[in-house]
Amino acid sequence: MRFIEKNKHRTIEKDTMELAMSWYYRYREKEEQIEIIEKNLIAFESQMMCMENKGVIDVAEFQKIWNRTVKL
Repeated sequence: MRFIEKNKHRTIEKDTMELAMSWYYRYREKEEQIEIIEKNLIAFESQMMCMENKGVIDVAEFQKIWNRTVKL
């Protein structure tokens, strides 16, 4: 069985297995991206919790922590 996959630039005719594999690899790539984002956010949150003990956090400190921990 053959499928036609369309995107903005072209139309691609693929076999069922080719289509399934391309979808699977896209899915795995997105999962890896989500894991990286989650790790960054957890690190950021832990840094913010350390700063929370001081009481008030100014924007400059917030930006420093964000730039240090979040790498997208």
